[in-house]
Amino acid sequence: MRRIAIRSSRFMDAYHKGLNGSQAAWAAKKYRGHRVLPCIDPRRT
Repeated sequence: MRRIAIRSSRFMDAYHKGLNGSQAAWAAKKYRGHRVLPCIDPRRT
């Protein structure tokens, strides 16, 4: 249950930072060791 909550919080953080669905999935997978994503520029991906 905790894993789902942490993954969901990563996706919500990514959407809040302006990423779309595929970018959010990539970022959530790449930065899986952190609860929130680092500040990323979505135009670079």
